[in-house]
Amino acid sequence: MKQRHLYWQWILVVAAILLLAAACGRRASEPAPPFAAGVTEESAPPVDNLPGGEETAEGERILPTDVPLPSGEPGVTTSPIAPAVPVVLFQDDFSDSESGWEHYRQADGTLDYEGGGYLMQVQAPGALFWVNAGLDLADAVVEVDVTQRGGVDSRFGVMCRLDGTTSSYYAFLIDGDGRYGIARVVGNRVEFVGSEGMLRYQGAEWAGTNRIRATCEGENLSLSVNGLLLLTVRDSALRRGDVGLVAGNGEEAGVDVLFDDFVVLEP
Repeated sequence: MKQRHLYWQWILVVAAILLLAAACGRRASEPAPPFAAGVTEESAPPVDNLPGGEETAEGERILPTDVPLPSGEPGVTTSPIAPAVPVVLFQDDFSDSESGWEHYRQADGTLDYEGGGYLMQVQAPGALFWVNAGLDLADAVVEVDVTQRGGVDSRFGVMCRLDGTTSSYYAFLIDGDGRYGIARVVGNRVEFVGSEGMLRYQGAEWAGTNRIRATCEGENLSLSVNGLLLLTVRDSALRRGDVGLVAGNGEEAGVDVLFDDFVVLEP
């Protein structure tokens, strides 16, 4: 009877060992948790290759939340820089004959509104007439449309830094034969800056209507016609003053020009 009792004890021990082994086998063969949608076991990156972050005691990696998205990621947009809008200091299309420009009609010339523009006619040979807008500026960009209606030996354009008491100013001049120049005018004396006189642009004949643009910025003076930069010079004799229009003759009289759409901008 004692041996039989030991026999059954051994049977119970062996059965318990077999049951324990079977339980461990089932646990080892259970499938791993599924991957996130769209991620397969082959494509899932190893934890050690993930950028940044810290690893917890359980082996989990906590990724930083302030990692910037690379350019081109959804939700990341860039805005182009808008071009600067020119600041208009003054403008006049001469549609109002009482907008402040001079009314002058004498034997030696005419400075007056006409036909929706501003007319300048000079009958005296060798004369250069000017008319001002009534501003006081150090730096400015002056633009205007000009149409030559008559005159052979003529010059016309815009001016800046006018001192009315001394009749001194910078004149930015062109003519219908394709000549151009920047002059310092003091009283009746006209002295071209950077040249001995009017220069000629090869092949240019500015017939019809042309857009003149003059820039006075510090010592830098430049002249453009129809968007083409013709001349840039440096001069520091005149510092500030008024802006306006100029027209005159060489040795022959008879200049006849009509100005329109006068604009003064910040440089």
